[in-house]
Amino acid sequence: MNEIIKCENIYQSYGNKEVLKDINFSIMPNQILGLLGESGSGKSTIAKVITGIISPNKGKLSLYDKSLYPKKSLSRKELYKNIQMIYQDSTNSFDPKISIGASIDRAQKNLLGINMDEAKENTLKMLKRVGLDSKMAYNSRPTDLSGGECQRASIARALTVKPRLLICDEATSSLDTSVASNIVNLLLDVKKDFAMSILFISHNCALTAQFCDHILVIKDGEIIERLSTQNIQEQISHPYTKLLFELQ
Repeated sequence: MNEIIKCENIYQSYGNKEVLKDINFSIMPNQILGLLGESGSGKSTIAKVITGIISPNKGKLSLYDKSLYPKKSLSRKELYKNIQMIYQDSTNSFDPKISIGASIDRAQKNLLGINMDEAKENTLKMLKRVGLDSKMAYNSRPTDLSGGECQRASIARALTVKPRLLICDEATSSLDTSVASNIVNLLLDVKKDFAMSILFISHNCALTAQFCDHILVIKDGEIIERLSTQNIQEQISHPYTKLLFELQ
């Protein structure tokens, strides 16, 4: 079975500070992989490398059989057709000057090359699919929606291009517990419908263990432990991972 994403010996520095050190992992089809660690551990930098926002200093990165680094054999447009991201601050991930619907329509037009009528039809359908009042959400500005509603809209935007991988970068950390739980349930639901994989980046141990199939624990830019979430407490051996789970 071919990996969707394969990272091999990835290193990344900001100035003189090394923030990723020899990162190796793969994301398989239909997998939910957790990336768990404290703030500043390198989690978001990994997401930026995978999405091409930054290039690593060293290593190899591929999407299926296409090289993303060091030699790119895939355009940015093709990359974003396959990989989409939802962010912690969903409100600011939308253009504040236009409606939610217009933002999602524009993303489809740019990536899929479809006309605006088809894009609008897809957008309304997807807004409804994620549990929103589609017409209300379509015509709303980002600041008109609650945090949970805006996060649902950002999931709808990602799903309109039918990605193979959805990256969730602290996508529930700014939401209250009940809203976060609803978003996680939505992600589980749409993962099945769209047969996609999810990279779930979080500092929340309990949520990550509940939601994911496997977890990578990262500390100071290094993966220090790899865990299956079945009987996870029996597998934890690294003192840092034990401390993370004890503190929560």
